[in-house]
Amino acid sequence: MVARSSGRHETAAEHAECGIAAAPAGLVRAQLHAWALLPALAQQGRGDDADQALAVALRELESDREGLAAGRFGFDEPELALHQAEAPRSAGPSRPAPGLRLPLVPALPAEPGPVRRSTRHCFSDLGT
Repeated sequence: MVARSSGRHETAAEHAECGIAAAPAGLVRAQLHAWALLPALAQQGRGDDADQALAVALRELESDREGLAAGRFGFDEPELALHQAEAPRSAGPSRPAPGLRLPLVPALPAEPGPVRRSTRHCFSDLGT
């Protein structure tokens, strides 16, 4: 976060990759891909790599049954959707936004639960 906010985007990506290498599969790895690596890559204008980081975050979250448990506190699908929605803005006004071609809303399962439905509703008008 400090490296990213001080404009050292390559360093931020390196730190994220080190954390990912040491992280257990599932929620922790999903969060590091979405929260740390995705914006660092977006800020460098590396759209294809940002897409890949997002895809891995989605797969890691989906593979962790605890992450899909109703009422669980912590990193979850709505937070992942937030990071996905923010990533194009991370590129800044002077850089082209990364592709981030994965669709925001279809990435979230339609069922079960009100959280997924409300998230889909909140983000349904956002483009990538």
